[in-house]
Amino acid sequence: MQVNRLNIVVAGRMNAGKSTFTNALTQNSTSIVDATPGTTADAKVTLMEIHGLGACRIFDTAGIDELGQLGLKKRKKTLKLIQQADIVVLVNSEVSDEYKYQLIINEYARQLQSNNSLADASIYALQAEEQIKQFCVKKNKQFIEIFNDKNANGIINKLSSMSHPRFRTNVQKTDAHDLAQIIKDNTVLGSENGAEVLPKFIVDLKQNENVLLIIPLDKQSPKLRLLRPQEQTIEALLSHKLTPICFRLDLDAARGKNGLTAQQIELAALNDIVDKNKPAATITDSQAMDIIKNLKTPLTTFSVMQMHLLLGQNLFKYTNESIKALETLKNKNQPKILISEACQHDRITQNCDDIGTKQIPGYLNKMFKNPQIIYSFGKDDELMDNEFDLVIHCGGCMISTQHMQSRVGGFKDKNIPVVSYGTFLSYATGGMNAVKRVLDVW
Repeated sequence: MQVNRLNIVVAGRMNAGKSTFTNALTQNSTSIVDATPGTTADAKVTLMEIHGLGACRIFDTAGIDELGQLGLKKRKKTLKLIQQADIVVLVNSEVSDEYKYQLIINEYARQLQSNNSLADASIYALQAEEQIKQFCVKKNKQFIEIFNDKNANGIINKLSSMSHPRFRTNVQKTDAHDLAQIIKDNTVLGSENGAEVLPKFIVDLKQNENVLLIIPLDKQSPKLRLLRPQEQTIEALLSHKLTPICFRLDLDAARGKNGLTAQQIELAALNDIVDKNKPAATITDSQAMDIIKNLKTPLTTFSVMQMHLLLGQNLFKYTNESIKALETLKNKNQPKILISEACQHDRITQNCDDIGTKQIPGYLNKMFKNPQIIYSFGKDDELMDNEFDLVIHCGGCMISTQHMQSRVGGFKDKNIPVVSYGTFLSYATGGMNAVKRVLDVW
């Protein structure tokens, strides 16, 4: 089972004491500590429990002030993680030669301003700590500043501030409990971790009502387990004392690929399940929408459900409104479309109709004029910085809430429409009426 965790990102410039802070907080030598600038080459992730906050991911990041192309890559990675953060801990420290440091900052700003891939270059002319503060404010992130005084003892002193919590201590000598207490006392948590998986109308059904789950299994399906959205749906239904009725739909047979007789047998089996169990609602795998769309029960898809769970109401609403872009793009030649799937697996396209690389592209080529289709698989966000006419994203069951919100929120900031696999396949197989059906239940 995947645990919902808070993302705590430890950031700052090189040699400020970020890794020392992380080691002190986790009470483990999870990060290498050395006086050499740039020791942390990539983000180090540590899982821990902070009483009062719950399960957390601690990200020890590379210094944001390293110059050169490698420094640019590290800086972009750190800013991406800050976008996914619930809490940012900015570790600050003294600079022995302020004049020399200012020369470095001026050169740093010049390099950034010459790089067209970064916006708001003037922000980066500030000190490294100020860059992070500005970025946190811009992205509406909670942040705490800890001044790492290497000559002090381990007693934490609160500093005056009009904008954000600030503290001074020697992080190496400070007790882990006290560091955790700073984070806990200066964090305001939302209610996302208690989000309901199911649509409210399903939650409100009478106990022991049946809910039909359409779960195709093919050669790419994992063995001895279901996919995360399917598992969590079953758990949620049982927790509300509702009865999940699982039906394995053979997509090839139902679509007539195995002959007319096999198709009639498969569709008869589906109708028999519906007639016998009289489900109050149906939740289906998105790729089965062409077969399931005519069922008379209230209907939604696993990917739409997952989007709702991860995105929260505002971003979920944005993805639903984005479906209008499918109509306007029909008149555009060579629309640039990103298909983004958060999981990584070997896609056996020669043996099955992979949803991301075969089914959705097949519909796109029928719907649009010479579409340029780009693929992004896994957790790498490198392609997300590009411009697109449309993004079709999976439900995101293999990435965190914060990561999914960062992705969709980034597209929203650039006015790039984003639709889920479920809404797209509903539209492709049943038009706006099918889309309305899968979204109305929310």
